[in-house]
Amino acid sequence: MSTGNQNTGLALLEATLETYGSDRTRWPAELRRQLSSVDSSNVEARRILAEAKALDRLIDIAPVVPADRLQALSDRIVMAARTTPRVVGSSSLPGRKPTLPMRRENFAAGMALAASLVLGMFAGSQQAVVPALQDLAGAAGLASDATINQADASDDSDIYSNEDVL
Repeated sequence: MSTGNQNTGLALLEATLETYGSDRTRWPAELRRQLSSVDSSNVEARRILAEAKALDRLIDIAPVVPADRLQALSDRIVMAARTTPRVVGSSSLPGRKPTLPMRRENFAAGMALAASLVLGMFAGSQQAVVPALQDLAGAAGLASDATINQADASDDSDIYSNEDVL
């Protein structure tokens, strides 16, 4: 068997042992056929198989947890899940109205956005802002003076033609 086939065979052997354990009778027939070609004289294959057998023996001697203890554990987990507070906002729960502090926060954010809109509209309508915008654009290298003047010097009569510039 070539080295590439041995590596592939060892990888398949490891995957099979992790899935089905070391008892070959649990392996699907196709995997048993494919893995029969893995040479038992291969040291690595024997080591992997010995580790899997040792793990299976350890699992076999492990104590079995009684069903009533498993059920008690399951009940404790469910109870803890029901009594632990959720980490979600109250507005995201269906059928629940937002609390008063949430409304105040939303109101404050809305007022800040409205104020910035009004301030932006006012500043944009003032011709005194144009030189400052030109200086900022020049420092940032974003636009030429003509582009700023063309966008800022619009009046309401040619609003449709200046929309393309913006």
